[in-house]
Amino acid sequence: MRSGSPAWCPCESAFRRTLQQLDADALDQAAGGWAQQCTAPAAGRRRVIAVDGKTLRGSATAGGPGRHLLAALDHDHGVVLGQAGVAAKTNEIPMFATVLDRVELAGAVSWAQVARLEGDRDGVPVEYVTLKVT
Repeated sequence: MRSGSPAWCPCESAFRRTLQQLDADALDQAAGGWAQQCTAPAAGRRRVIAVDGKTLRGSATAGGPGRHLLAALDHDHGVVLGQAGVAAKTNEIPMFATVLDRVELAGAVSWAQVARLEGDRDGVPVEYVTLKVT
């Protein structure tokens, strides 16, 4: 053991129980705000943001699809600046504004490709909409 290091470390269940008590949306917004501050572009540079949705690997259950998130990613740093959950019976388009509200867009260039689902066709996208926000 190194000098000055604690003799114990909290176990996995202590971390899990602590994290379960947190407000997930508040933590996500705080982390996104911190990430935006840490990755602010240099003077004269523009932030490039991509907005895309992904289903989280391993989140599916026997009774339903996996958890789907729509996230805004800083291209230069590979950091998620903001994200929002997408309901299983909807599409990404209604959540697009929610994600962009969590990200500082002044001076940024943003690209997005969001899927629009038709009805309940096993979550198969029938149309992709590509948007450019400057």
